[in-house]
Order: sequence, then structure tokens, then C-alpha cells
Amino acid sequence: MNHLTRQEVLARWRRRYARAGRRYKAQLLDQAIELFGSHHQAAIRVLRTTPASARAPSARGRPRTYRPDKLLPPLKAIWPAALQPCSLRLHACLPDWLPDYEADQRRLDPNVRQALLSASRATLDRLLQPLRGLDSDHGGEFITPPLQRYCATQQPKIPFPRSRAGQKNDQAHIEQKNFTQVRPWFGYARDEAPEVWPRADALCRGPLHQLLNYCLPTLKLEGKQRVGSKVVRQDGPAQTPPARALACAKVSEATKARLRAERAGLNALAWRREVDRRLREIEPVRQGTQT
Repeated sequence: MNHLTRQEVLARWRRRYARAGRRYKAQLLDQAIELFGSHHQAAIRVLRTTPASARAPSARGRPRTYRPDKLLPPLKAIWPAALQPCSLRLHACLPDWLPDYEADQRRLDPNVRQALLSASRATLDRLLQPLRGLDSDHGGEFITPPLQRYCATQQPKIPFPRSRAGQKNDQAHIEQKNFTQVRPWFGYARDEAPEVWPRADALCRGPLHQLLNYCLPTLKLEGKQRVGSKVVRQDGPAQTPPARALACAKVSEATKARLRAERAGLNALAWRREVDRRLREIEPVRQGTQT
């Protein structure tokens, strides 16, 4: 008996077994044991089991508890203005930046606000970081046909990049860019024009200082632990510098009151626009043309 015939016989017997009385069920079990050579309990399991093709499809994984179309608009406004932080720092940004977003642009639905504040780091990564490519750490044999079909049918298509052409075993590497807080704004060129210096100094002491120190959370190293041959960093929770000062018992209450008052008068999105405006004013001077 081939596989197809076996499945057809089992399908008929399962329907009969589900409707049969006790005596007829015993007869069906005897026939199944004789035909398939299985023991008693195995025959019962086979006749009681619903084949996978007849089962109702079920959704895999946890049900989605967020709606990207509702959460993405505020995130697309906040994330670039906050210098595209990682999900860990973005999660720490949202309690401070969402009120600024609502004051600067529009009010949010309470459910949307709560969903943003309760979103996990993985959820924020999925919302903000579209899949741009799959870097296989091994050879092409690990890229299966189903994965190829999935990537080919996405819009836009998901490529399979390599770090070096012709190197099948070449792993993808991500270079960490180490720069100070000045380089992302002014670049790496030398500014020799004296007209640039006072304007850049005013920017760094004014809105850029407010944005970086009051609005952008950072990670602080709390310790290191050796695990085998590796040293693992242990960072504390992402916080803004004023938040760390407010949580420190050594800071006076007068200083804490001043920090709260200064932060209450700031709007992160407005300060980011002011930084961009001043940079646009400085750029022609840096290029040697007076405005």
C-alpha cells in the first residue's frame, strides 16, 4: 500500500470512527491493526488524529499588539531629530520627546501614546529598521529556496550582499564610527575662516548644548565582567544627563529644581530645528561665501 492509498483509507476510517459506537470502533481498530501492523494504542492515536491538511490554519507567534500605521508617524518625526538613536536609547527618549512632539505638532491618541511608551526594543527596531539585506555568515548552501523566494517577492527586494565580491565565506562586518559630538554636525574639514568660529561657538553653547545634554539619553558603563575569554560591558539604563543628576543623592535640591525648570522650558523638536537652521547659516561661511 502506497502512501496516498494509506491516507485515503485512513480518511474514510477516521470519519467512521468519529461517528461510530463502542462496538463498531473496536471493529475499526482491529482492521487498522491488521492492515497497518500497529499496536492497539498506536491505532487509536491514528484514528483520532486530524490530518494537518484538514486543520484550520493558525497564526504563529504572539498576536500583534501594535499598529505600525499609527505608531510610525510620531516615530519618524522623533527618531531623526534625536540623531537616529538605537532602540535602547530611543526607548529612553520617548517619555521626554512625546510631550514635545504633541506640543510641537499634534496631540496623540491616548492608546497610541501608551503603545509607544510600552513598546519593546525589538518592536522599535522592527518599526524603524526595514530589512535592507541578509548577510550570510556561511556559504550559499545556507540560503534556502523558501528564503530566496521570500526575499525576491518583497517590495523592495531584499538582496544578499557580501562584504567582498567573490568571497563566499567572508562575513559581514559593521564598522563602529567613533566621533565626538562635534563631528556629526561640522564634519571633518578644517575651519580656518575666523568668521566661522564665533558662530560655531554660539551654536555649541546654545541650542546644540541644550539638545545634546537635556534631550538625548546616553549609556553609562557600570562595570565589566569577564566571561571566558571575553570581557562583557555592563551598561546602565539609558538616561539623559539631567535624569542621572536628578537620581543622584549627592546633587542638591536647588540644582535639581533648576534642572527640572530648564527641561520644562525646552522642546526637543524645536531645538533640533534651531540647530539645523544655524548650521545652514554657517555652511556658506565655511565654504568661503558671506551671507
